[in-house]
Amino acid sequence: QIEDINSVDPEENTIIKITIENLYKEINKLNNTEQFVIINRYGLFGRKQQTLAEVGRSLDLSKERIRQIERVAIGKLQEKGKLIGLEDFLR
Repeated sequence: QIEDINSVDPEENTIIKITIENLYKEINKLNNTEQFVIINRYGLFGRKQQTLAEVGRSLDLSKERIRQIERVAIGKLQEKGKLIGLEDFLR
């Protein structure tokens, strides 16, 4: 029997679904600016992934300020292991 390489393992699909749900819940705990930066920098929830400069233009902030906001937001998301394993998922 030939395995369908395009089929998704149900267990893996469930893990991905739970991970996305948890990510959404945790991102909603960030302030609006941090949410915008994370969602657009990583191209989450159907958004196009953007550079620091692109996000900065949208918010009228420098690339360095966006980098700082991103670092703080990721720190909040990683607090107490909230996003264990999500680094690989976001890549």
